[in-house]
Amino acid sequence: MPANREKIEKWSLAYHLLKYYVDCAFKCYYRVRFIEKERINLIEPLIFAPNHQNALMDALAVLCSWNWQPVFLARSDIFNGRLLVKALNFIKMLPVYRMRDGFSTLQQNDATFRQTMDVINNRNGLVILPEGSHLAKKRLRPLKKGIARIAFQAEEASGYNLGIKIVPVGLDYEDYKIIGSNLLVSFGKPVPVEPYLALYRENPALAYNALMNDIAEGLDSVMLNFKDEANHDEVLLLADIISFYQTGKPTRHSNAYNIFEKKKALITKLNKLWEDQLPIYFDLIEKTRKLKVLLHQNNLSHKNIEQLDANVFLTMVQSFFLFLTLPLFVYSFVNLALPISLSKYMGSRFKDRDFHASVRLVVGLVAFPLLFLLQTLGFCIVFGFNINAVIYFVSLVVSLAVVYRWRRIFYSCCVKLKVITLQLFKQQIFNELKNQLDGIVETYSFSSKSHSQ
Repeated sequence: MPANREKIEKWSLAYHLLKYYVDCAFKCYYRVRFIEKERINLIEPLIFAPNHQNALMDALAVLCSWNWQPVFLARSDIFNGRLLVKALNFIKMLPVYRMRDGFSTLQQNDATFRQTMDVINNRNGLVILPEGSHLAKKRLRPLKKGIARIAFQAEEASGYNLGIKIVPVGLDYEDYKIIGSNLLVSFGKPVPVEPYLALYRENPALAYNALMNDIAEGLDSVMLNFKDEANHDEVLLLADIISFYQTGKPTRHSNAYNIFEKKKALITKLNKLWEDQLPIYFDLIEKTRKLKVLLHQNNLSHKNIEQLDANVFLTMVQSFFLFLTLPLFVYSFVNLALPISLSKYMGSRFKDRDFHASVRLVVGLVAFPLLFLLQTLGFCIVFGFNINAVIYFVSLVVSLAVVYRWRRIFYSCCVKLKVITLQLFKQQIFNELKNQLDGIVETYSFSSKSHSQ
């Protein structure tokens, strides 16, 4: 394994081949769309600063942006054990030691810093997640100063001639775990370090703060950022409701970026409402909370809001399609049962639910091809090696698309049938749902008009 930490900035063929495979798997897991990628010039010395909401998936989202080999900084406590250190160095990760890791470990950051200099000089691209830890919330948390410290010290060590720029990267997941959901990777305007160098020479602490503020502003411009931390889930539901009423039900062809832009404008208004008109804002939050309880009581989630106008005829057609294709799904699911169960089991071993998607992907990268080969080998032992064995192997690969697509339609159909059942047999509850939704939209419309006057 080419895991020489001293040459981590060098191009690696083994890493290149592995990255190609990982990129393909990641882009199958999420429907990834890149925004403003063309504004980034990889020839420049760049430090990338993505927001951090989804554990390892955030790093992979940046990694799959180009055919490149960036180096990532990660917390030092995961570098535990000789073999793991080699593996992490192989995938181009360097440790950062914090005070909580022990005062005596801090001096080891000198070695990491020297290597980041090699990475920046070699134009690899250095990736630092400035929030420090992950949290599955659509809000920007306070940034750690490490990214500014590295940028300034690298400039200082090179005689202030490097011209480092820091690129804010906004990651917006439609759903953190669901396979096939949308992921937007938005590249903000690069923040040059050069304008802060004079201040850094006079007062490093002030320069750190000034640069951090600009990075935070850059990140805020490319991500959804709820300011009201205490009512995050209610604001998320509220944003879904209002955007649905303003733009209509998203279709398969809906532009994910347009939906993101509309939600971003909406959240800006809600943040303003939170700052300027607290009574109206809390009235909205309270109404949304009551709706959330009602949805929960009827086993619906905020993601099912768009299904509340379910068309009976289309739902019946969809159900018939599922019935017709059920044998194909059963065949596919039985053949994938082992790798799917293994990846889910390994994910469930992590108490931190934010790791589940990352673990499922990593386990799947190994388990699916390995078990496909073993199952095909078993097929050959029973039926002999012939063209049918090749067809069987190909059918295993195709089964992946069949299972996940069929399940997605199935769950959507179940929600629609549940809504139709409410509409037909529990009309009082259905009307209460609709009335609460209308009440929220009416209150928001009134607050928007009064705020604009």
